[in-house]
Amino acid sequence: MWCFLLMLIYIAYWWGSFKRTNTDNDNNRTTTSMESPHEHQQAQLFSRIINNVEKLNEAIVMLNGMLQDTNTKNMNTEIVAQMWKNYQSNVQFHLEATDSLKEPK
Repeated sequence: MWCFLLMLIYIAYWWGSFKRTNTDNDNNRTTTSMESPHEHQQAQLFSRIINNVEKLNEAIVMLNGMLQDTNTKNMNTEIVAQMWKNYQSNVQFHLEATDSLKEPK
């Protein structure tokens, strides 16, 4: 996840540094060193990808927080379940050791 985000940031930085602008004195217009009919569309796609990755990252951070809260709230249930399992194991051992274990009816 982080590698993908860093890769997109690097591509956006590289793309921005690749498109340096130069002023044409004859026509008083700005041109780019790489004239491409798809340049604007690619820039918009990169912008959308970066925005979507940022939103995804925020959603994952929020999901991790919610999972931590859920795990914290379930900790008491887990402790009681472990205590019950240990109690059951101890009762089973005691009944077998004292020959008090009977078949269920």
